[in-house]
Amino acid sequence: MSERESRTIKAVVQPEVAGQVKIENRFNGERIAYAELMRRNQHGQKELVINKFHIEPDYENLGYGKMLMDAIKDIMKKEQRVGMLSVHASNSNAQGFYESQGWEFADDDRDTLPNSGKVSDLQWWMMYDGTQEK
Repeated sequence: MSERESRTIKAVVQPEVAGQVKIENRFNGERIAYAELMRRNQHGQKELVINKFHIEPDYENLGYGKMLMDAIKDIMKKEQRVGMLSVHASNSNAQGFYESQGWEFADDDRDTLPNSGKVSDLQWWMMYDGTQEK
């Protein structure tokens, strides 16, 4: 896809269906981005866990990640839930994106290796307080 084409796409955020929020190309229905969500009550706290957050490669760095995250934040605020997601320790791009969207690391102990001892298996939890206006 050329840069010019990417700027002319009219995208639409579809309402959540079966725990999935997605962004589609308004003209051809092609999937641009999606997130899979799970609701849970953990330790007396209502949570919305993002199990997957994916932007199709042709649409990266065009604002669709922020658009998708804004739709998820709207759900959290409406349902008064705290958002949770895990991110690979080696994925600094994802960490930077989530931090730019107001997410914070939930673990203070980020230097500890996982049980496998492999850095590639290391994941950190991040959270976003959807019960508070940001």
